[in-house]
Amino acid sequence: ETNKLIKVLGELKINNVKLTTRVDQGSICASSCVPLFVQGQKRLAGNTSSFMFHGVALYALTNVPSENETKTMIDTYRKAGIAEKWIQEHIDMEVWSSPNETWYNGKELFENGSNFVTVSLNNRIFFEPYNRDYSDRPK
Repeated sequence: ETNKLIKVLGELKINNVKLTTRVDQGSICASSCVPLFVQGQKRLAGNTSSFMFHGVALYALTNVPSENETKTMIDTYRKAGIAEKWIQEHIDMEVWSSPNETWYNGKELFENGSNFVTVSLNNRIFFEPYNRDYSDRPK
């Protein structure tokens, strides 16, 4: 299903649609979210956001990643411009070839030269002012 969505997003990009993906402070992008996140030409993430990486497996049957499906996912990262050095380091660490989860926060992915996160979001989240004294409540 993730590959189908990637194909749809790719068709949008072919038609000059500029995609921006975003994972806010404290939010999680795990599993299939990760290859979808990299489809954005502009990829924003909060410093305290979390990203989980693993190989592609049919978890209903096994937690051992499929070599072919995982290769397709890694190729998706390459096409998105993720740094080859970063990809190779994670291949060497067996992040995508053994049953495991590897987690990074948005700040790490912005600062580590991976080109995974292209824009780091400010740690502060601003809200619209509101009034809780109920003075505007109908009587």
